[in-house]
Amino acid sequence: MTGIGRSKFYELIKTGDIETIKIGRITLVPMTSIERLIDRCRRRASPEQATGQQRISMHPFVANAVVTAALAAMSEQARSSLVSVDELARSKAEDDLAARIVEALQEVD
Repeated sequence: MTGIGRSKFYELIKTGDIETIKIGRITLVPMTSIERLIDRCRRRASPEQATGQQRISMHPFVANAVVTAALAAMSEQARSSLVSVDELARSKAEDDLAARIVEALQEVD
């Protein structure tokens, strides 16, 4: 989404420009935090960028954050179903995760 590198991403976290949530050893980055960062950058951008004429490509690090946020939004039972031996339960959990990822990506657009 942002196209920024890992070092810059960590710098933005350190300066407070990107919010993080710590759950145990896992650090999550809420999609809303990334959206606010993008909105702030758009407001400072040139008029053609602000109107959305330029497409923002998704950096793999941010894609990982999207998946992590989608997983965090799932219930513990749904997350455990992702590794279930029950094929139907696993399939439903995978579909739910995919739907959450698509919803998050659509909100960014």
